Amino acid sequence: MKRTLFSAWGPAVHGRELPAWAMFDPEVEAPVAGVCRALERKLRLSVVNCCSDGTALDDHGRLEAQHYQLTLGRRMRGGGWSLEGRAWVAVPIPKRDEA
Repeated sequence: MKRTLFSAWGPAVHGRELPAWAMFDPEVEAPVAGVCRALERKLRLSVVNCCSDGTALDDHGRLEAQHYQLTLGRRMRGGGWSLEGRAWVAVPIPKRDEA
C-alpha cells in the first residue's frame, strides 16, 4: 500500500475538513481510486462518476498533478442515484525519484 497527498475543492466539499492523504495499492489501482474511497468515507456520499479533468503543469512545463471531476450522490431505495453535488480533486504526479 502507498499513500498519496491530494487536495479537493468545489460546492460538495465546501465547509468540510477533508483528509489530506489517501491509501491505494499501486499494483491494482490508480491513486485516484484511493482518493475516491477517502472522500466517500469522509463525506458519507458515494462517488457516482469520476472523470479526468486534465493535467496541471508547474512553472517549468513539467507534469505536476492530475485533476479529476467527481459527481457525488446517494443511492436511492427504488434504484438510481440522488445527486448531491460535484467536487474536483488534484492528485500529484510523483517525481521520478519519488516513484
